[in-house]
Amino acid sequence: MAENRWRVLVGDDLGYVKGVDLKGGAEGAEWASERVTRFTNEKFEETEAEAGLEDTSSRSGAVVSVCALPQGDLETPVAIGRKSGRVDLLDASTGSYLGPPLLRADTLSKPDSELLGLRSCSPGLVSCTSGGIVELWRWENSESGIVLPAEESDAGLDTVAATRAEPSKGGSVPGRVVEAFEVSSSGSGTDVKIATGGRENNLKVWDLETGEAVFVGRSPKPNELGIWDKPWITCMSFLPQASPTSQVILCGTANHQLRLYDWRVKRRPVMELEWGENRITCLCLDDPGVPEKVWCANAIGQIRLLDLKMNYSMTTSPAEGMSMAGSLKGSLGCVKSLQRPPDASKPLLLSCGLDRFVRVFDLRKRKQVCSVYLKQYLKALHVVEAEEVQEAAPARSRSLDDVEESEYVHEVDEDRKRKKRRKGSK
Repeated sequence: MAENRWRVLVGDDLGYVKGVDLKGGAEGAEWASERVTRFTNEKFEETEAEAGLEDTSSRSGAVVSVCALPQGDLETPVAIGRKSGRVDLLDASTGSYLGPPLLRADTLSKPDSELLGLRSCSPGLVSCTSGGIVELWRWENSESGIVLPAEESDAGLDTVAATRAEPSKGGSVPGRVVEAFEVSSSGSGTDVKIATGGRENNLKVWDLETGEAVFVGRSPKPNELGIWDKPWITCMSFLPQASPTSQVILCGTANHQLRLYDWRVKRRPVMELEWGENRITCLCLDDPGVPEKVWCANAIGQIRLLDLKMNYSMTTSPAEGMSMAGSLKGSLGCVKSLQRPPDASKPLLLSCGLDRFVRVFDLRKRKQVCSVYLKQYLKALHVVEAEEVQEAAPARSRSLDDVEESEYVHEVDEDRKRKKRRKGSK
């Protein structure tokens, strides 16, 4: 079996973007990190200062999302979204930035305009802010292979009414904040659906073309005491279905609940399950084309496999309709991102979070096979194909920061080995 190689792009709370080159998978070879490289955008690093965003106490440059762009003729274009609303374009194979960052002064001037995340779809790149402003960027490829914004179009989605008028009071009150959004993976052309949700802001699904809500979810019915949970959605995922008209969405909440919505059936969840005692932070399909199993992570580092048993019916109770089928151990803090590698046949899952580690899990053995310490709180990751990195990445000299980081990782590994030896001696 040939050895596999991947590059993992990781964004942290201080705004650094680092590339971790992983190798392993051959017979008798364990997964390990070849090198850690920090990608700096020196040419445009003063852009935020010019826009009045030089205050580092607010962490305006923190990376909130890393996602691939519609590739076209390019090899590995990646969009780096930052809290301030700035979007950097990075060539993952070479580590070089493509052109100036995308920066909207009018959007950044609003108090509720923190960038929530970026998602890629067939029309282009979709961005959403905490105020509910959804924007679509369309792309074209120039002869030199540089990604350029072909069209800046506000999709016109005021998803949560950032300010809603109250005529009786003669003014307006703040709207509810968006904390999670997702783009339908089955969307093609202009037929793209966007789901949003947050604290006291239940699930809503929007049509990107018309800008209108096509589905508004409701909370489950009150319990026997008449108590019902206020909606507080923290993450969500569209589940692939055989029928193009079916739309099934899995939502995680801050009340440690997993809710499954199917808008063909009803507005309330068709299935619901409580898991643990902490907020659910991220979701990831076990197989991109199979909706039955989803990996879930929460705020204390627990990673579990959710079995949805999609042959549910209206008479199926929530406890019988979905259950936890397995777990992965190793994470020591809040998990911020989960992702499968580009090759879905490889039984691996990658994670990062506030414990500052990038971790690689083997799904067959259900154990951790590699971890890399990266100093800062990690917020997002994206995995790039190995062959593209090997062909395009030139030999690079390691910076002082890279050397110090590698030495620190070595010290952490040695400390772990010493602890294991002590436990064995006891």
